[in-house]
Amino acid sequence: METDQDINIGRLKEFIENLPVKDSRIYEIQSGFDLNRLKTTSREVVEKHHVRHISTLHRFDGNICEMWYYGRTKVKEYDSVIKVSIFTEDKNVELFAATQTLEGLTGLLAEFGREIKDAVELGVSGRGNVSLIVRNSKIDRINLVDLCNMDGTCDKNIIIENTSITRTDMGSSDDHEIDLPRSNIAGVNGNRECPVCFNIIDQSNKSLLCQECGTRFCQTCESWYREERERGEHPLCKSCFTAEQERKFRDEEENTRLKREQEEQERLHWEKEKEEILAKEAARLKAAEEAENRKKAEAEKKWLEEKKVKQRAR
Repeated sequence: METDQDINIGRLKEFIENLPVKDSRIYEIQSGFDLNRLKTTSREVVEKHHVRHISTLHRFDGNICEMWYYGRTKVKEYDSVIKVSIFTEDKNVELFAATQTLEGLTGLLAEFGREIKDAVELGVSGRGNVSLIVRNSKIDRINLVDLCNMDGTCDKNIIIENTSITRTDMGSSDDHEIDLPRSNIAGVNGNRECPVCFNIIDQSNKSLLCQECGTRFCQTCESWYREERERGEHPLCKSCFTAEQERKFRDEEENTRLKREQEEQERLHWEKEKEEILAKEAARLKAAEEAENRKKAEAEKKWLEEKKVKQRAR
């Protein structure tokens, strides 16, 4: 893992440029917009994960604030960059991420986005006042870090906030199972608990990320509704797993129906062929019988004619 001194603004700009997949989610704060509270809440959410804070940048007029983080997944050691931007004029919070796989990016945006939304509703805006207005859509925006040079010097309108937070590897959904540290890492509610079953998250009960909806749950509650996953199968929350099983059941029913229809069509086709064969055979026998009758009639006629000729000759 790189040291804090290695991850500077110049290195950050290289990651942003070179990481192959990147995307954003934007959330509209409909009530209670407060830059400082949003900034604090967002940092608390992101920094409870194993990520390293790189820099916090402000525009001089105070309308934009962006916080940059770096992390590396434990198993596959994929680099990831995360940015949380707060836009005062638009009353928006943007979550941006760049990483090395589409699967990792999808899971990262789903997990961090859900946690930021829940935390902002809980501590800033109130329930129902945060709306996802852009989901998985490429945003053509200039980052404040784009206005900085590789040596860390920035445009005069950019203010760099000095912070030093030492974090190491980032728990990632690249392998679907997120290793949490043994130290006391608190979630939004202050507990290291599964949000579904409230069991403690530790090395024996890992946190899981649903690959369909991004819900976080744990191995314990997964075991209540699903047998052990086969190699290559993705973790799914109970709702998505149930929906998947229903889809499979419907697919099986549809395949069974199609198979029965095909068998019925094949049966009807065979019966039709059989009837045609029998009809052809009946026609052949009738034609043969008629031909035989004609032959007998002609023979009888010939015999009668010969008999008449003989009678006249006498």
